[in-house]
Amino acid sequence: MPSACCVPNCKSNYTKNSPNISVFSFPRDENTRRAWISAIKRDNFVPTKYSKVCAKHFPENQFLTVREAFNTSTGELIQVPMEYKRLVPGAVPSIFPNLPSYFSSESKARRETPMDRATCKDMENLKAALNSSFQDIAKKEELEKIKLFLI
Repeated sequence: MPSACCVPNCKSNYTKNSPNISVFSFPRDENTRRAWISAIKRDNFVPTKYSKVCAKHFPENQFLTVREAFNTSTGELIQVPMEYKRLVPGAVPSIFPNLPSYFSSESKARRETPMDRATCKDMENLKAALNSSFQDIAKKEELEKIKLFLI
């Protein structure tokens, strides 16, 4: 049986007949760790290596569900689904359904960090480069076909 969730009033993974919910250890990064402790709002709480937070407390957009890789020989982006969900770097629990609504920040718009903006810009540049590369390959193949036809 997986570990129980340390969030107040959360009963995930407490009983044998309840469905198993994925749990996540506290991050090693000190800033993110402090953000988790602050979000959980437990008095004098010091997480141990056994302290876990279940997946119910994270929005869906904070999970990684696929791995991506670029195959340079074929020029295609390969996506493989992951067996287990993982949290995106910097993810912080923000959904607390068994606590008063002011504990949850689910509906609040989260301000994008500079790192998130840079990552988005990098991904846009990568997509543009891939599209350009694909167009160049297509033009090259078209020219090869024309040359073969003329010969």
